[in-house]
Amino acid sequence: MWQVPVLVLYALFAISLFFAFFYLGIFIKMQFEKKDKKIRKIFDITFIIPAYNAAKLLEKTVYSIMHSRYPKEKIKIIIVNDGSRDNTLDVAMKLAKKYGNIEVLTKPNSGKADSLNYGLRRAKTELVAVLDADTLLKEDLLEKSVALFDDDVAAVTCRFKPLNNNKLIEKLQYVEYTLTAFYRLLMGHIKSLPAAPAFTIFRREFFVKHGYFDSGNLTEDFEMGLRIQKYNYGIRYVADSYAITDVPDTIKKLFRQRLRWNYGAIYNLSLIHI
Repeated sequence: MWQVPVLVLYALFAISLFFAFFYLGIFIKMQFEKKDKKIRKIFDITFIIPAYNAAKLLEKTVYSIMHSRYPKEKIKIIIVNDGSRDNTLDVAMKLAKKYGNIEVLTKPNSGKADSLNYGLRRAKTELVAVLDADTLLKEDLLEKSVALFDDDVAAVTCRFKPLNNNKLIEKLQYVEYTLTAFYRLLMGHIKSLPAAPAFTIFRREFFVKHGYFDSGNLTEDFEMGLRIQKYNYGIRYVADSYAITDVPDTIKKLFRQRLRWNYGAIYNLSLIHI
């Protein structure tokens, strides 16, 4: 009986060693293939921002889009007020008056995925960006994301940093997001990257051909990433810029978020039929 724990330790060590060398090999390969991507085409792009009780950060989110290093005449924004109970609609209407490229839609509360689809069906541009109402873009992120759209690419996402970094639980998430960024960088290089919930740019044509977000799915972004992989399209990753997103500031909020993420991931992986 004493040999069982030793065998388990050996197995865990072997698995850990395998993954360590696997990721190290990808990282070394990346260093030889590193090259800067120059933007080939200035696409028209529509941002879809689902907003539920998002008055606190919505204005800053829109500000970050409008002050991107990207031609303003190429940017459109659709804010979908998802039955908010605060003054989100008032903030959105104020922003629509301030900027001439914002359309505000409002509907009863039905969830993020349904709100995204509501806005996506109104978009007409070749590229569409889904952006959380509490996520801010670095000024060069949009330009660098668009530069990665080759013919076989259906989506581009990026690394994230926590907006709030004061409490211990927020600082721990900052470390987690840093480690996750490196992992996603490696996964993006071998075309095994899922879409990200807070900010991803898509080709609108993909939704038209293969369907919109699954409104009954807890992690609709992960399901969409798997669907893109299923149809042999690429998902690229911006490593040298980032978006800043609000993160849970209590253990209860963090637990609920991670429970949803993990349950959604297991559910979607169980549905794979390739």
